[in-house]
Amino acid sequence: MKLEISECIEVDKKILIEEYGQLLTESSKKSIIKNNYKFKGDTKDSVIAQLENQFESVKVISKKGRYGGTTFELKGFKGLVEYERENKGGMD
Repeated sequence: MKLEISECIEVDKKILIEEYGQLLTESSKKSIIKNNYKFKGDTKDSVIAQLENQFESVKVISKKGRYGGTTFELKGFKGLVEYERENKGGMD
């Protein structure tokens, strides 16, 4: 899918990966797919950080229950930019 500058979208995890996969890193996509489209560990925080790099506003909507899941409300596409992971310490 092609996004226009300033475009707003609302997507769930599956659509985010399948149609807008260019917004996420390969490792994030693989982690979500491997875990049956569920977030494990720090993956959710990582995905949010990657989306905040691409959009002016990122809102996460988590629904509970049988038909629940996570939906992302993404507003103001800035343009496709390469995500650079912030170094959180450790050895260089």
